[in-house]
Order: sequence, then structure tokens, then C-alpha cells
Amino acid sequence: MINPIHTQRLEYDTEEEEEEEEKEEEEEEDEKEEVIQKRFALSPRLFSKATEMISGVFKSASPTNNVEILPLCL
Repeated sequence: MINPIHTQRLEYDTEEEEEEEEKEEEEEEDEKEEVIQKRFALSPRLFSKATEMISGVFKSASPTNNVEILPLCL
């Protein structure tokens, strides 16, 4: 039989690891955004607007659809 205290600790470690992983992913995404913003020299406002538009497209596309992602020409 598993000790409930031990189980709680495992769950806590898992949640802690999950939060750490999410934080790392957010940091990586922020770094990617900074690189893209510098490369295309968009103002922060225009970059934010473009990011919102692109993320909306990706969120609305189903993974089962055969969607070809075309490069954006700025």
C-alpha cells in the first residue's frame, strides 16, 4: 500500500516540475519573439498585433487539417 504522504509529495514534485517546464517554455518563446522582432525590425505595437494574428490562425487550425504553412513576406 502506498503511503498518502509519500503520494502527496510525488504529486507536489510533479506539479513543481510542470510549473518549471512551463516557465522554461515561456522563456524560450519570449526569446524567439525577441529574435523575430529584431530581425524584422517591427515596432513593439506592430509585432504584438502580428503575433496575435498568427497565433489566432494556429489556434483555429485543427491538427487533422492538411494545412500548409506559407512563409510570411513582410
